[in-house]
Amino acid sequence: QVTGSGIKAQLLGKKIVLEVAPKTSRAGRGTRLSTRLDTDAAWLQTRFPGLATDHLKGRAEARVALDIAHDSSDTPVRLTIHSELRGMAVALPAPLGKPARPARETDIAFIFHRGGATDLRIAYDGLLSAWLRDEGQGYRRGDILLGGGELQLPSSPLIRLRGKLQALDTDAWSRWISADGMRREDQQATALALDLRVAELGLAGLRCANSRLKGASRPDDWQFKVDSDELKGSFTIPRDLQKKPLVGHLQYLKLKSADLAEQGDAQQAAKPAWGQVDPGDLPALDLHIDSLEVNGRSFGKAQVQWKKAPHGIQVSHLGIAGEGVNIDGQGLWWMMGGRHTTKLTLQGHVDSLGDLQAGLGWQLGIAEAPLDFEGRLTWPQGPHELSFAKLSGDLKLKVG
Repeated sequence: QVTGSGIKAQLLGKKIVLEVAPKTSRAGRGTRLSTRLDTDAAWLQTRFPGLATDHLKGRAEARVALDIAHDSSDTPVRLTIHSELRGMAVALPAPLGKPARPARETDIAFIFHRGGATDLRIAYDGLLSAWLRDEGQGYRRGDILLGGGELQLPSSPLIRLRGKLQALDTDAWSRWISADGMRREDQQATALALDLRVAELGLAGLRCANSRLKGASRPDDWQFKVDSDELKGSFTIPRDLQKKPLVGHLQYLKLKSADLAEQGDAQQAAKPAWGQVDPGDLPALDLHIDSLEVNGRSFGKAQVQWKKAPHGIQVSHLGIAGEGVNIDGQGLWWMMGGRHTTKLTLQGHVDSLGDLQAGLGWQLGIAEAPLDFEGRLTWPQGPHELSFAKLSGDLKLKVG
């Protein structure tokens, strides 16, 4: 047995005071070296590159233990770190991100195998757990669980992300991954798979209930499938969203008119607002919809194509083609100084204006009438918040 106290030493370049004591476990007898360590983000980024440590800011206290096995063991050395992360901010999208002050119980273990492989185990405050293995070429096998569950290491090179969440904003995570969340060489070298169940999924400003999100990585993009109450279909998301569009094909999309002016403050606070979406953050889009519904009324097939523009997006094609309705349009949506502006050019034909206004939630007092129209319209809100009271422009109608 080896014991000691108050031993001055260095750990990964930091001065520490060690405690040494015997340790007995199921694996056998051993010795534990333990210390308290004041960690800062810059030191972590230097010592643990590639583990998203560049998204940490501040400093926090940690307990560190190094276990050394005396007997023959497949895992002769184990390094464990425990911290509440008080004082350290985690600059990740929700639900994993946090400001500096709140505590998040975090346990990290590096397990060194006799054959040369290294396991990384992470437990993050009940939100995330992970088991990753490095067999000499980086972490190419791993299981990451959100919301709890039992970890299972894949048998072949694959990083698997799965689990259940109450809420997830895919727009925020797409921006993080596209910007600098993962190094491009790591993205291409590692096979990734996704299987998540999300009660409230944020997708391109929409809120989708009871969603299942499945996906897999390819060298230049991600392939996703979404199945929820509001939409069902597939998406191809390029790794470089600044140069290539997001491409989608939906079997159905069910929308409701956003008439926030008729809701009380409590209702508005409870509902996610499109007004919180900055159109400048949206990627270019090429979307085809087999069945579009608005307020329960079918509008047939739809297509939307837009590209990025200064402070927003430019809609090059907006088309709806269904029974009794044919609409074609182009437009702009931008935001400056926190204020939204939408410009829309439309032309089309509707067999029944009464059915159209009922489907869109408008109240024009018209029961039936065929309609041909064309117009150039502008309003000081997002495209989802069309308000006749704030509308300006030219509109030509031929009714009957």
